[in-house]
Amino acid sequence: MFLFPVLNSSLGLRGTLLLTAGVSVAGMALTFVLPEPARRSLEDMPASTKAIPQPLRVADQALSP
Repeated sequence: MFLFPVLNSSLGLRGTLLLTAGVSVAGMALTFVLPEPARRSLEDMPASTKAIPQPLRVADQALSP
């Protein structure tokens, strides 16, 4: 919405619409590539998805032994 005038002045209307279409097609392609975790619990997820370390909050530090 705010980026359209900037893109339109630099790429022109055709380039702006082609860029928008390309982003839309890339987003649609990602929906076919990425796995859907529907009806799976967190325990059923692979370990590789749980390996992302979470930041330790100050409240958690006070509770840890």
